[in-house]
Amino acid sequence: MRLTIAARYGKILRGLRNAVVALGIFMLVCAGWHALLPLPDVAVVTPKLRYFAAHQNEFDTIFVGSSRVYRGIEPATFDATMRDRGVPTRSFNFGADGMHPPERFFVLAKILALRPHLRRIFVELDNLSVNWLPGEEGSQRTVYWHDWASTRIIFAKVLRLDRHEKLKRDWQRYLKSREILDQHFALFLRNETNVGRAQDQIPELLHSPTNEDLVQKIGGRAEGFNPFQRHLSSNAAVAYQNQLARESAETTSPNYLDTEEERAFRRVAAQIRALGAEPIFLVMPAKPAQPSRFHDPAPAPVLAFNSPATYPELYRSSIRVDDEHLNAEGATEFSRLLGQRVSGN
Repeated sequence: MRLTIAARYGKILRGLRNAVVALGIFMLVCAGWHALLPLPDVAVVTPKLRYFAAHQNEFDTIFVGSSRVYRGIEPATFDATMRDRGVPTRSFNFGADGMHPPERFFVLAKILALRPHLRRIFVELDNLSVNWLPGEEGSQRTVYWHDWASTRIIFAKVLRLDRHEKLKRDWQRYLKSREILDQHFALFLRNETNVGRAQDQIPELLHSPTNEDLVQKIGGRAEGFNPFQRHLSSNAAVAYQNQLARESAETTSPNYLDTEEERAFRRVAAQIRALGAEPIFLVMPAKPAQPSRFHDPAPAPVLAFNSPATYPELYRSSIRVDDEHLNAEGATEFSRLLGQRVSGN
């Protein structure tokens, strides 16, 4: 017997309804497993989170940022400088190579979820990044932070959703950036559906890392700092000075965050204050063009050191490894200067 049109559509609708229900159940199960599973073992990041979780009451100050922070802030020197000026403190370096926003925001959220009793949280201020470290494509390092909040920030940044433009223009912008957006969406789906997570947990089940293991992974002093132990060659030093001169000439005034970046850092400041800590934004002594300004009043103090004219001592070739990073000697010098600035002396 031939089905009537109504019966045919009813059958199709029932099939769609069942598919939607099945998809919803699948996503709920994935979300449940995702909440229960610990973070994958991401080099530097996961050991720092685990060590800090076990020792959070020993620290009152943390630094969160990219390799510029990881390699450039020495907690021992910062603490000693603060202590000498009557402000005792114990700090921890939460930096990691390539940890730009929004990965940085994700890690900070994990820290705040521990409800640590911190006085100050320094967060490096810089641009949102839609790329990743070379060789990390598809690795757990690029997957683990792709929750909904982080992925939304990526899409908002690339598509400039804050501009409320016509749908046609938004679509054109998507087509132009489709490859990178599709990659981030695929990483989001992989993260939320826990693809490969069971395999990542097997080593953890076989050998739970001890405190000594974590200390070895984050640094001998258990402060999270890992400096560059090298210097520029003579030729590299000349090239660095020439490049610095060009960049300084091209950067005549401080650069501003864009709208989405500003909105994200304002949320960060509010989250830190909700914890009862003081948020402090930090611009490391790197490229002069690094953004260091909010369009409206900043939601927290901004300590900007990316001016060769103001801080020439931080741009000497003898304490650099490149235009973005300090070496070990430079990290000690900068950490001392930062302590002096924060302590008010």
